[in-house]
Amino acid sequence: MRFSRPAAAFLAGCALLLVPFLTGALDHLAVHFSLSRSEPAPEATVSPPEELRLWFTQAPQENSISVRLMAGDAVVETGPAIPDSEDDKVYSVAVGRTLEEGGYTIAWRAMAADGHVVRGEIPFMVQLP
Repeated sequence: MRFSRPAAAFLAGCALLLVPFLTGALDHLAVHFSLSRSEPAPEATVSPPEELRLWFTQAPQENSISVRLMAGDAVVETGPAIPDSEDDKVYSVAVGRTLEEGGYTIAWRAMAADGHVVRGEIPFMVQLP
């Protein structure tokens, strides 16, 4: 069977559209467990925050959230990661003291319900008002 040139081009285009689905390249469109936002936001300059907040795309596994606040190589003591009472995808960490001006990093780790572990770092700057 022979196709006209326009029909052959159309079929080839359709085949190219199917390749990503067949190879799994569009997996990123599915909702995967990850961090969707934070306060402070990455690279933000903020007044000393009273708390750190993390929003996940899905509810993490219970007791799987680990958050460390770093000032250079030094760990800044904070409270534990506490789930929000209204949204189980949101966690907050009380800072507990006024941060000095300078650079900080939130180092976080969390586990999805299926056991998938994700982690990351969120650098930000504190500037005194």
